[in-house]
Amino acid sequence: MFREEHFGFREHLEEFIRAYRNEPCLWMTKSKDYHDRNKKDAAYGRLIETYKAIDPHANREIVVKKINNLRTTYKKELKKQQLSQTFGAGAEETYTPRLWYFHLLDFLYDQETPRTSMSDAYIHSWSRHLGPVKKIGTLSPRALEVKLLG
Repeated sequence: MFREEHFGFREHLEEFIRAYRNEPCLWMTKSKDYHDRNKKDAAYGRLIETYKAIDPHANREIVVKKINNLRTTYKKELKKQQLSQTFGAGAEETYTPRLWYFHLLDFLYDQETPRTSMSDAYIHSWSRHLGPVKKIGTLSPRALEVKLLG
């Protein structure tokens, strides 16, 4: 097993992240290539070769695990940052990610941030005025207004 103290680890991991970014078939869910098994197999092959600079015994399982670890860590840091922006009183209270490679994974931002549905956005806008509101389900904005206002 390798250690992070391994000479050049940071540079090799940066190179691996760049190589991953250049393979949108592995991370861009809206891409038509995301569902193309042959393209994904070829992309994993290229990533395995890149990752061998870090771990000479790299295989697909190790690379997939590393990608999942990177994405999970990125997602946790992103969530901390977003929560601090939502609930923080000012710029000085906004969480700054401490993960050295956080910004290298910014290409994943749209993949990790769920879009708000119309009813969720509508509930959120009303909850600012009325306090916490229990989600009622997926309703049209008019039906939701009737439920909220009675």
